[in-house]
Amino acid sequence: MTALVRAELLKLCWTRATWAFVAAALALAVLRIGLILAGVGTIGSAGRGSADLALAVLGASQSGVLVIALLGVVVVTREFHSATWTSTLLVTPNRARVLIAKLLAAGLAGIVVGVLLFAVGACLGVLFGGVRLTMSPALLQLVVGGLVYAACWGWFGAAIGALIRNQTVALLVPPVWMLVETLLPSYGLHRLVPFTPSGTSSALAGGDLAGALPAWGAVLVLAGYGLAMSVAAVRRTERSDVG
Repeated sequence: MTALVRAELLKLCWTRATWAFVAAALALAVLRIGLILAGVGTIGSAGRGSADLALAVLGASQSGVLVIALLGVVVVTREFHSATWTSTLLVTPNRARVLIAKLLAAGLAGIVVGVLLFAVGACLGVLFGGVRLTMSPALLQLVVGGLVYAACWGWFGAAIGALIRNQTVALLVPPVWMLVETLLPSYGLHRLVPFTPSGTSSALAGGDLAGALPAWGAVLVLAGYGLAMSVAAVRRTERSDVG
């Protein structure tokens, strides 16, 4: 399994689309961070050099999580889009092992991109916002929770790609999913928000969300989403035609 995961990560490194997605994630993060830093000193904003500003900047750096999900989708759908799925199975006939390797690779890629986004956020904060990166329980929870969330969205994206396979359609699912989450309170479904990926993300990062789950509960909910989609994806992969 280790060799299969390593092979999937190498494929990601040598695929130009991967770097396009990473660039897009960085652009989104820089834009969001720039808006926060531009507001420093205004009424209601976090003070320059304050702990609140550090949390705000690092939290904003994770706005690229949508792109991580899209990258996860491509990890799987590129095989069908480029018609390389058959040749992949000729090398490793066990479909479940191949798919699990892709899911793990997508999760690891999510962590790597998440670390990169945090690093960019920290650098921009220090250079332009006077952010002081003093380790604290809140900052540690934000970083660890953000990386767990990034890994999960990479995982989710790969599972979505395995379930849908059509790359164009699969790439539409993560943004639509996130849009639906934001609309839930407008339709009186605010009680569902803590159980959505966005709600669990807030809980993991230590956000002040009404009805937020404890961190361990948020991890269990995210794992439940991922396992349910992964089991369905494996079943579909094993039962579908190769071509």
